[in-house]
Amino acid sequence: MDEKSKNDIIKILTDKKRYDLVALMMSIFEEIDSDFEYDSPEEPVEEYYERDSIEEDTAFGVTEEGFHFLD
Repeated sequence: MDEKSKNDIIKILTDKKRYDLVALMMSIFEEIDSDFEYDSPEEPVEEYYERDSIEEDTAFGVTEEGFHFLD
């Protein structure tokens, strides 16, 4: 979650004088930020997507009315 969204939530709760929820949300934000880890793939992403792919025929045509269709 980005900082702007977090600040907006805290501002709304503070305006409504819900300081108990502000404290709860702050602890939730800390847990979310501390637990998040990016997965590091063992192989490059390009190889992952190209591994079992087959080349597709993307030939298309256009009708007299202007509609596109695959050949």
